Amino acid sequence: MPNPTFVPVIAQGVDVEFADIVAAGTLTVAGASSLANTTVTGTLGVTGASSLANTTVTGTLGVTGAVSLGATTTATLGAAGTTVLGALVTSDAFDRFRILTSGAHEFGSGAGVRDTGLSRGAANRLDVTTADLRIATVGRGLQVAEGANAKAGVATLVAGTVTVNTTAVTANSRIQLTGQVDGGTPGFQRVSARVAGTSFTITSSNAADTSQVAWLIVEP
Repeated sequence: MPNPTFVPVIAQGVDVEFADIVAAGTLTVAGASSLANTTVTGTLGVTGASSLANTTVTGTLGVTGAVSLGATTTATLGAAGTTVLGALVTSDAFDRFRILTSGAHEFGSGAGVRDTGLSRGAANRLDVTTADLRIATVGRGLQVAEGANAKAGVATLVAGTVTVNTTAVTANSRIQLTGQVDGGTPGFQRVSARVAGTSFTITSSNAADTSQVAWLIVEP
């Protein structure tokens, strides 16, 4: 004889707290709730304010109320381009913001498809796609760390030349030079040589130049 199906009936207006829930189908929560250690393989629908702790959803998570994620919340989806989270204003035709399972973030105006992307392009590289990067607050800017094998630094010419050792330089590096403190008889500085992955050499037009020169490496 098959096991009987138990369907709990909870009166409207009664606050209920569940723990260690496993739902193989659809779990719908219509009021305020606290869900702990919950696994849903179908659809989890929440229409009230809820707190989710250690919740795993392998299907669809729909939330129309406020949600507090008190611990690890995981959405396991198939394709890398699947949307994990989308957000839009009520009157929008399109999502203004999306997070994909690949980790990519997409941004838009809400009036059209998203036109700006932020994603991992390769190992140790963050890409901004289909957009320019603008520092929109006055007084803020780009900061580049200096040190061993850096992309930026300051070198002092000795008899009009100096070799800068850095593994950051490549065959295609665009190396920008700017005089910082005049020394000796300043001349015009240039990059006169480079060894990809090892070093580059700064040479002045005047052999008596002992100036300090700032350098910055940018890749195309």
